[in-house]
Amino acid sequence: MAFFIAFVTFLTVHQHYAITQFYWDSEQYWRLASIESLLNFPKSIRGYFYPLMLAPVKLASELLGDRWYWGFRFASSLIYAFFLAVIVPDAFVRFYGGRLTLIRRLVIPLLVACIFPGLMLYPLSDLPACLLMVMGVWLAFRSADERKLRLMFYAGLLLSAAYNVRTIYLGVIVVVLFTLPMVLLQGQRWRSRGLSVGVFALGLVAISIPQMVINARTHGVASPLVIATVTGRSLAAAQLQWGLTMQRYESSIDKRMAAPQVVYLDRAGEQLFAEENIQSPMTVRGYIRLVMKRPLDFLGVYGRHLVNGLDVRDGKVYITSLSAKKNWLSVVNFVIILLGLVALAAVKTTKRSALATMILILPVVAILPGAIETRFFFPVHLLLYGLLACHFRWQILRDYLVRRPVLAPLVAFALLACFLGISTSTMSGLTHFYPSKYL
Repeated sequence: MAFFIAFVTFLTVHQHYAITQFYWDSEQYWRLASIESLLNFPKSIRGYFYPLMLAPVKLASELLGDRWYWGFRFASSLIYAFFLAVIVPDAFVRFYGGRLTLIRRLVIPLLVACIFPGLMLYPLSDLPACLLMVMGVWLAFRSADERKLRLMFYAGLLLSAAYNVRTIYLGVIVVVLFTLPMVLLQGQRWRSRGLSVGVFALGLVAISIPQMVINARTHGVASPLVIATVTGRSLAAAQLQWGLTMQRYESSIDKRMAAPQVVYLDRAGEQLFAEENIQSPMTVRGYIRLVMKRPLDFLGVYGRHLVNGLDVRDGKVYITSLSAKKNWLSVVNFVIILLGLVALAAVKTTKRSALATMILILPVVAILPGAIETRFFFPVHLLLYGLLACHFRWQILRDYLVRRPVLAPLVAFALLACFLGISTSTMSGLTHFYPSKYL
């Protein structure tokens, strides 16, 4: 029943926004999801797995002719309803315990539909990668509990696929690989632990083989890693440099705006850039040296990035009005985050729950120094949505207020003031043309 309600809700959201054209990243993914591209990957492509997943949807959609978009709408609603109303709630109960009802199963899909509709309105990689990661970790937990090696193989497949779709999930693979023997498989014989780790690694390798073939063909290196470059240099190094002077980045499809790029500059970061006479392009090694030299400045940069990443004003991804006009949405999102943190505080901490939390936070930590788009922070939002679904009870909130009738509201209002203060300050740095010296 939850699946059906979520499916109808997502289809209604599609009908409401009536998207008939894709833009920028989403248009590129849709174009790559063709038989021609899959058989002859262009050098500009990064991971192959998302276009491969998208290809059947595009093929079926094209059978509808001029109304091709209904194929994508139907498939998107069907797939995300199943994962967000069925699989993800089950995964969170496995990670954190708790209970599920019809209403609780609907919490995650409804919040995604309201706060992040763009992730399902367009063929973007953020939501699929996150769901692959959650399902992979869920299967690893299940394999350890049920002692089924095939589930551990599937876990390796899915986590490797998540990395191939979004490279920020590489750290998740490393963490799972090293914590499997000591946390998830604790209590089993060492021979069984070693076998499980080996089967997990086999799953990782299986997904990497096509990527090795593609890299050998396009880059001359048979590497299992996704080779991501921009203007001839490492994408990671470029992201680190952009993150110094850019607090937030959005994309506009409003033709009345001066340009599609909506950049919010960081004045303190610009000052740091000037004081240190940073030369472009910056290397990762040079960035690390700068962090060690100016740690307090970078704490400020990362703090502003954190607030802007959590401040979802552009959930449609491709905006038609400036985020500065959406303070009400910022407040609503802050309240949801606060309630999610209340639910997190109510969870009994175990090694397994701590591991699950670390895994869900890790992709956001990886992207924090770079140029911030709110969709990059989706794993943290999903963590909070999942905790709300499985653990939140109004009684918990009432108990907090009864025990701390003055302190709890004061802390909440102080956090809100800080959140909105940084957020509104960011809005003042708006520009449509990112200075070339920072590129």
